[in-house]
Amino acid sequence: MRDTCDILAIDVGGTFIKCGLFSKDLKEKWGDKEDTPKDTESFIGALKGICDEAKEKSENIRGIGISMPGFIDPDTGENSDFSIPACFTEKNIKEELESYTGLKVVMENDSNCAAIGEMAKGAAKDLKNFVMVTVGTGLGGATVLDGKLIRGSHFKSGELGFCYVGKKRNPEATSGLVNMVREYTKDETVNGEYIFAHMDDPGIKKIYDEWLYELAMVLGNYVTVLDVECLLVGGGISEEPRFVDGLKGLISDMFYLEDYTEVRACALGNNAGKIGAAYLALKEI
Repeated sequence: MRDTCDILAIDVGGTFIKCGLFSKDLKEKWGDKEDTPKDTESFIGALKGICDEAKEKSENIRGIGISMPGFIDPDTGENSDFSIPACFTEKNIKEELESYTGLKVVMENDSNCAAIGEMAKGAAKDLKNFVMVTVGTGLGGATVLDGKLIRGSHFKSGELGFCYVGKKRNPEATSGLVNMVREYTKDETVNGEYIFAHMDDPGIKKIYDEWLYELAMVLGNYVTVLDVECLLVGGGISEEPRFVDGLKGLISDMFYLEDYTEVRACALGNNAGKIGAAYLALKEI
């Protein structure tokens, strides 16, 4: 690797595309974000525009790391998840950007990138065996065993949204909790902050407790089967101590894991995906 080496990291989400330039020691030198276009040509054009802007910021870019939703084959760049926006899958983004920039492009699932970011610079720096779960619009997961990312045969490892709770498929993430409380209150402005601020309402408390119990059941099974050191919890709700403490208590009580598996909140927030993508790209160069 050359002495001077910058990596462009791009974190693609359904609402925003976040990007940053990272040095070899994973320090962000420049960052930006923009709205995610909905059609394929505009989406690819936005990614190419980010590459152009980054090249104006640095002449030393040696590779590109991309974090985005989907079942991603990191070797080919193929994304086989057709439940996500079509603009993410209709073209091979890895091939498009490698052809456009002449740089190596490393692409990985967003939950996997976030877990690697936490391992590189966040709450998992001291861990070799852990799972990370992102509780947000959906329920995403990532598995790291012996310091290595586990993707699975079809790049679906950690996809907890496919699990069953009782007879119900797809355990509810934060968005599901919010929708249930909105239905109860008949108030479409309800968000996560509202729920925690109104936990003295017996109806809201009941909805939350049942939701948290089902979530703990899914996550407890996940960590029990893999026998990991730690469960990392991400997503905006992980910043609420009552959520993390409550989840930890339920998992410990249901699965007797208090002495075996720690529960921690993620440390890097929305930057984890970018940092993980940059780290993975650096490893490839």
